[in-house]
Amino acid sequence: MARNRWYLELEGHEFDLEGLAEFLTSGEIMVTRRDDGQWYLSGAVFDGFENPSEVRDRSAEVEEILNGAGILFGLEKAKVGSTVLEVTDAGLRKHRILVAEPGKYGLRGRNAAMTASDGESKENENALAFRKILKLAETNKRVSDALHFLALQPNWWNLYKVFEIVKDDVQDQVYKLVDEKKLRAFTGTAQSPRLLGDEARHASASPKYFGPDEPTSLEEAQRLIRQLVEKWLQQTGA
Repeated sequence: MARNRWYLELEGHEFDLEGLAEFLTSGEIMVTRRDDGQWYLSGAVFDGFENPSEVRDRSAEVEEILNGAGILFGLEKAKVGSTVLEVTDAGLRKHRILVAEPGKYGLRGRNAAMTASDGESKENENALAFRKILKLAETNKRVSDALHFLALQPNWWNLYKVFEIVKDDVQDQVYKLVDEKKLRAFTGTAQSPRLLGDEARHASASPKYFGPDEPTSLEEAQRLIRQLVEKWLQQTGA
């Protein structure tokens, strides 16, 4: 029996999807445009499945890794659409799988638009780095967990969980990956009910959780944790 080939609908602006497709032109995970003009998520990661619902379930795991890695490359969060194409020797079948309303890829281009000092495009380099992160996440649970929390709502709880995952891996070396003062200000802010109220990780009035005199803003925390993950992944082999 011929092996099925699956394509999962992607929604988004044309420019954004073209940018993502440049990162994922081949390999386990791909973004391609079919003859119908629609963009699809596909690749060997979906080979071997016989049921479209199982494929959609697997795509949720892939989507999570893509979203987490995408944040590091200026990509907004994404959600696979409800159409699943099944391509076999017998022809093409279209399945509709009920899911939450589809999201969109938004290419903000921090790395996608990056250029080298000599003006040459770094798209190929970025594409390679992006795929290496996806591959690493498939075999390294700490990496996949970090990408999972990066892909969630960027609140103090989720950002701190990312910090904890990296710290569990490298211990106190975590403070050498980024500016130590800024990282300690982040952890102090995240744990302080005086500064964050209900959003803080702790409710204790202990002086231990009083928080820094110069607290970190949520926007600063997002940038810092992204930078932390980038440095950590470089050290991990991505």
